[in-house]
Amino acid sequence: MRLIGPAVLLWTAASASAQPATDPSDVARVQAWLAGEWNNHEQVWQQRIDAANPKLTERAPAVAHRQAVVRPAAPDGTQPLAWHAGVVHGRGAAQGATNLRAVAAGPGAVTLHLEATCSLTLRWDPAARSYQGSSEPGRCTIAGDKRQVQTTLASGLWQWLDRAEAASEPATPLRLRRQRYYEGWVWFRNAGPGAASDDKDTSFTARFALHNEGQRMVLLRKDGSESPWELEFAVLTYQNTRRAILKFGLVDRATGKSLAYTWAHPESPNIGMNLGWFQSGLTLRPEGQNLYGD
Repeated sequence: MRLIGPAVLLWTAASASAQPATDPSDVARVQAWLAGEWNNHEQVWQQRIDAANPKLTERAPAVAHRQAVVRPAAPDGTQPLAWHAGVVHGRGAAQGATNLRAVAAGPGAVTLHLEATCSLTLRWDPAARSYQGSSEPGRCTIAGDKRQVQTTLASGLWQWLDRAEAASEPATPLRLRRQRYYEGWVWFRNAGPGAASDDKDTSFTARFALHNEGQRMVLLRKDGSESPWELEFAVLTYQNTRRAILKFGLVDRATGKSLAYTWAHPESPNIGMNLGWFQSGLTLRPEGQNLYGD
């Protein structure tokens, strides 16, 4: 299975609910770490910055913006997990999904089987606190092609490289982060930044959800029409500090430029902004509610 294009994968590991939540086994941990929504938004964002930097003479091969979803195939968790690869729209049933299984492969090791045509073994690295592995030559066929897969899985981080088995050209792995969902509210004066302080023509949205990996949301007026502004929410690492932040911004849709933004620690449970004519706040959903934006 390739994490490219709009294809959908179904993950057929043993259900995480089949083992106690406190089960420390490697299979249970791999399943728990994979479950959720994944996104390489910052990787693509950084590519755009690097592409515009004339001082950089060497650049890694570009990757596309991708999302992957790992979720139970049945609501009660009695069925295998589903891995939807590519850009996933909506939260409905997977189409054309690929089945996967996760099985123990000895102490600290888990083998992932993608359908009956591809397998790779992940081994626990205690120093790096991650699972790392790759497919063996001739052991991975995807869509009729012999592939080489390399992957690293940690809590909240997932790296995936998939290319032709005989390929010798450089390739860039996808670097995905697990999306976290926040619930929010927003209020604004419809006249925008120039609105009078006593202007009563306002719009209010009591509840919406945004994930923290580059999601944008157009602000709607009270009559349902689209306003000239949108919210932007993302974890980003800025160039001058090299430290990650959680950015919450208000963007002018016509220019694509931020009118204002605020930032917090990437693990912050709350973030908000008050510009007088515009106010909004976000609160992290409990862990059990973060999956799939439900």
